[in-house]
Amino acid sequence: MTASIIIPTLNEKENIANTLYVWLNQSYTNLEIIIVDGGSTDGTCDIVEEISKIHNNVRLLVEKKTGPAEARNKGCKAANGEIVVFADADIAGVNKDFLKNSIKHFDDLNVIGVSPDAEYSNDTLVETAFFSGRKSTGLNAMLSYYPLLMRQDTFLELGGFPDIGFGEDLIMRDKVIKKVITSPKKLVFEPQSIVSIHGPHTLGEFWTQQKWYGRTFPLYAAKARPELEGYINFYLNTFLSCTLFFIFFVPYFPVLIVNLTPLLFSFTLYLLNGIKNSNLKISLVKFLLILIGGFAKGFGLLEYLLGKRRIGR
Repeated sequence: MTASIIIPTLNEKENIANTLYVWLNQSYTNLEIIIVDGGSTDGTCDIVEEISKIHNNVRLLVEKKTGPAEARNKGCKAANGEIVVFADADIAGVNKDFLKNSIKHFDDLNVIGVSPDAEYSNDTLVETAFFSGRKSTGLNAMLSYYPLLMRQDTFLELGGFPDIGFGEDLIMRDKVIKKVITSPKKLVFEPQSIVSIHGPHTLGEFWTQQKWYGRTFPLYAAKARPELEGYINFYLNTFLSCTLFFIFFVPYFPVLIVNLTPLLFSFTLYLLNGIKNSNLKISLVKFLLILIGGFAKGFGLLEYLLGKRRIGR
């Protein structure tokens, strides 16, 4: 059974060689790697082409101005493997038997997808704070993400990822779960396959990510049609961070008190939580991320409303 690793890239010169060899060094060797590049200008494609001269199971597809969702769709259509594996170009790592442990489940013809376990990278304080409190094991791993390994024919039958930016993975997850609920098909969790997931390393990366979320969430909402509560929950910290605007630019006492109250209340909760769990630094950085994320999503939403609706970051 052949596995096709699908990797979208856009200016990943610093990461792509390491990512390719993470997969090339798997104990399971019946695989191909398909890089779908969305218009890199930093030499990413040159590195992939050089490696492909040594490893003939590495292929490069160049698709100008292609977002990650459409890149994965095109990679899947070009795949020769029965099983497609969706990976990121800056993957922190997978264990050596990742494919070996997962592929065996597809011997059962009713299995359409396999979800691996996940661990969160913590290379920087920002990344550690970003992932703080998240869990990804067991049933949660299956229900929080789309399965990273899927049968190619099932993926194509489900129509692939919607090219919308934020939420494309959530919609794919929901389509897979609906398929499982309405048929004898199964989704399997494999705890011995472990993928290490990267988060934003710097405040700048976090700002870019959150602004992209804010700009593309309306596209997701148009397809998922969440209740009003969904909109409020998503943009909630945008409203919270806007209190800073009033604090600094509307120094009228009653307004200041009204808007300072939720900010101080939130800060106090994070402060106490950090003291209680002996992680004060992480807790305070997490509070800072909430404020920055709120402003960034607000700017992203403003960009959307002003007509800047591109999918890519």
